[in-house]
Amino acid sequence: MLDLMLRGLGQPAFLLSGSELLIRQEVGFIRAQSRLLEHLERQLRPQLDRLWPGAVVNLPQFRQGHQQLPLPTPIVRTRPLQRDRLRVLLRHCPNPYDLRAMSDEHLLALYRQHVRRCGSQTLAILRTWADHAVLLPPEVASPLAEQLQRLFQQYVATETLIEEGRGRLIPLLPHTTARHLPAIPGLGDMDAAAYLAGVGAIQRFDRAAQVWAFAGYDPISDGSGDRPERVGHLSKHGDPAFRDALYQMGYRVAQNYAPVSITFLDAFERGKCEVEATIHAAHRVNRICFHLMKMDEPFESRATAQLEGERARRWRQFKAEKEGCGKRRSRGKRRR
Repeated sequence: MLDLMLRGLGQPAFLLSGSELLIRQEVGFIRAQSRLLEHLERQLRPQLDRLWPGAVVNLPQFRQGHQQLPLPTPIVRTRPLQRDRLRVLLRHCPNPYDLRAMSDEHLLALYRQHVRRCGSQTLAILRTWADHAVLLPPEVASPLAEQLQRLFQQYVATETLIEEGRGRLIPLLPHTTARHLPAIPGLGDMDAAAYLAGVGAIQRFDRAAQVWAFAGYDPISDGSGDRPERVGHLSKHGDPAFRDALYQMGYRVAQNYAPVSITFLDAFERGKCEVEATIHAAHRVNRICFHLMKMDEPFESRATAQLEGERARRWRQFKAEKEGCGKRRSRGKRRR
């Protein structure tokens, strides 16, 4: 290190301010809790399928795979751990035998106490499922229900920690150079916090391309000399969470901000796939975010009525082509 500094090859250390450091710590905490939340969901889903068979069914997929069978009546159809109808049962009535034993009045009171809405339709769905479900023996269902309830309590506690972490981030953003980023159409406070956490001290970068390479989106180079050949694959040297944040930001801005939408659509029409086109959009979003943070200036929209009209027309064509490709793939699978 001393030799590098004597030759002028060292780089000064850039320390984060108090708000920036707190944001970076909170973003890391939220990411860790989000990974735990995904792990708990992977544990809960098979347990839920064993104890509450048929309570979660995606009806379009069921109809596609079992056209000869009548449609079931599930309690929820998608995203079961986010639906209040099932969350009430997992928290207060994890054993399906208890649901069968409840009277209609007791069941309605339970939902109205915790969800504040429950009517005859919800009651009919619950009764229909309970009448047709093939349950495990009571002596097996009881200990599994206790375990399911404990897992779900941990799941809810992790959700609460994530929401509390997000609540701490929002008051900190106005005190940083990332305060201008939520003004970009399609982005929000969490996107600004994720970008700030990934970049760290913006002063250590001179160009947006350096941030792009720091995230690991730069292509791998091969060869020697002044002009090494590019292999084309991403180096992925940086933080995977930062790369994922940039990718998500690129896709959301491409859907809401006409200049970036044109960049996305141009790449798609040149033969790039949707993922590659999104990376093109993320590259432009990174340049915008870097400029706003480096110059500490507010966002000014470059969208015009002409660009908005072009974006709307070409985006409809993109969606139609995407849906057409999906239908062709599904027909090909059925033929095989």
